[in-house]
Amino acid sequence: MLGADGWYNEILTDEEPSIRIKKLINIYQEQLFNLFRFVIPMPFAPKENQIYHLIFCTNYYAGANIFTNFYSTATNNEWKPDNRTYYNKFKVLHRGDIIFPRGNRRPSEWKILWQLIKNYRFGKFDTHCRDLKEKEPYISKLHKSMKWLISKAYIKKYRNSNEKFNTLPRYELIWPTITKNLGLEKPPSLEPIQNKHFGTNI
Repeated sequence: MLGADGWYNEILTDEEPSIRIKKLINIYQEQLFNLFRFVIPMPFAPKENQIYHLIFCTNYYAGANIFTNFYSTATNNEWKPDNRTYYNKFKVLHRGDIIFPRGNRRPSEWKILWQLIKNYRFGKFDTHCRDLKEKEPYISKLHKSMKWLISKAYIKKYRNSNEKFNTLPRYELIWPTITKNLGLEKPPSLEPIQNKHFGTNI
């Protein structure tokens, strides 16, 4: 993005400033995904009508997880959809597609999908993410589940031309399919962190 002008037509419009800011952050985030596995924009508002964005970038899952959890709990951005409600819809819809274990056990396809919905609702992911390996330690089964989720249009490959990631395919959620099939709406944009979240008044 630096030194380029391809974003001019997207940003230099007559739209509301808040809309243009969102577009700018999205464009910048996409550029950073060429360099990092995890890119987490965190808006903060030190004063009224004043928004900044701190963007955390890393190639390590542990760092991304710690930072995301801190930000979510420090603000009003915790998002906890009910697993059982959406699993029941998933089960009815795909009863003839995959095997559903008895009791409290869940098929790998659901475990992976739910983990992606909870932890990667705004970002990209790959099969090297530690939480996915913890949910499905058998790498062949993990790849099989990801392939099934692609076939059902729950996720799709994220197009990235950077050679650094050619051997590490990344993916992203397809929210229209999730909403249509499960009735789960895409979560709202992140609410900015404010002084009140820390009990300070700068």
